[in-house]
Amino acid sequence: MKRWFPDWTTALLSIVVFVLPWQTRWMYAEATIAGAHTEFGVMSVYGVELLFLAALIGGRLLDKTPWTIAKQHQLPVRLGAVAIIAITVGTAFADRSLFSLSIIVHLALAYVLFVAIVLERVTLKHLLFAFI
Repeated sequence: MKRWFPDWTTALLSIVVFVLPWQTRWMYAEATIAGAHTEFGVMSVYGVELLFLAALIGGRLLDKTPWTIAKQHQLPVRLGAVAIIAITVGTAFADRSLFSLSIIVHLALAYVLFVAIVLERVTLKHLLFAFI
C-alpha cells in the first residue's frame, strides 16, 4: 500500500473521488412543489456519500496517527462549521423540516469532504490523479 499511497486515508479517499462521477442514489421520498413533481423535491441518499462515510471510518481505524488540519486551512474549516450550524438551526423554522434536514445531510457531507481534503495527511496529488 505504501508503494502507491502514503496512508489509508488517502487511498480510501482516492477511491471515493474516483467513483464520484457515477452518482447513484436511492430516492426514498418526494415532495411536491406547488402541486407538481420536481427534482428539487426529491429526498435521496447518494451511494458516494455512504462510500465516503465508510472511507472516513476505515481511514480513521486503519491509520493510527491522529488527523490534523494545517494552520492555513483552519479558518475556512471553522467558518464552514459555523455556516453548517447556522443552516441547521434555520431548518427548524422551515415549512417542511424533514425535507430541509435531508438537504442538510448533503451539505454536511460536502463540508466533511472539504475537511477531509484539507487534512495534513491527505496528499492532493493522489486525489487529483484519481479524479483524472
